[in-house]
Amino acid sequence: MKKSKLKTILILLIIIVLCLSVGVYAGYALSATDVSYTKSDGTTLSVKAALDELRAGLPTKSIGDEVTVGGEKFYVLGWDNNRDTVDLIAKYNLNSSGTAQSSSSVTVVFSSTNYWSSSFTSSPFNLNDVIGFTSTDALGKSKSYGRSKGAVASRLLSFEEAKALQTKERSNTKIATMLWGKENTNGYLYYWLGSAYSTSGVWGVYGRYGTLDYGTYSISGGDGVRPVITVLKSSIS
Repeated sequence: MKKSKLKTILILLIIIVLCLSVGVYAGYALSATDVSYTKSDGTTLSVKAALDELRAGLPTKSIGDEVTVGGEKFYVLGWDNNRDTVDLIAKYNLNSSGTAQSSSSVTVVFSSTNYWSSSFTSSPFNLNDVIGFTSTDALGKSKSYGRSKGAVASRLLSFEEAKALQTKERSNTKIATMLWGKENTNGYLYYWLGSAYSTSGVWGVYGRYGTLDYGTYSISGGDGVRPVITVLKSSIS
């Protein structure tokens, strides 16, 4: 009899503990969803509603739309309403010093060395995250330019991105204008991509012919530096 009563008491205690735990968790979850703040006009909004309102107030853009950041023109590479940032590609290639865009045909070598040769696997090989470039290389200039624009990140367009745009440009004039650089002075752009074809070859965009091809990293075959930057949507106009 005593064992039976003890067993019953233990069961009751376990039930009470479980009920308290559920209550605490429910209270926590409820308070988390009820976090709010008061606006300047006196109205109260939950954090979720405030974020939704902020996103709704930002303009929606499409691939190929032209925007301005830091006084220079860029094209939108993609737009996601659930992100606070956007990827943009410079309207023109950079000047010889890499400090600003230029509609003149400025060509540079991709790099003075093929620093990725020991880690290369197959084409297209992503070079944007490979350490070894210098400040005077194509990637170095791209990243430095991005910092000057307050970018969260900066790089070169990848072969995969260029290939995806190429499949869309035939039915979208805005994408064609952006990809091939049709608003440049001579009606096209040549520029390096951030992808290697081999241990000595680097992919590039050749706007005059509407093709993607590769060149030798140490030879300036007409390619320039065209940065891709990631910036906060609030910084574009």
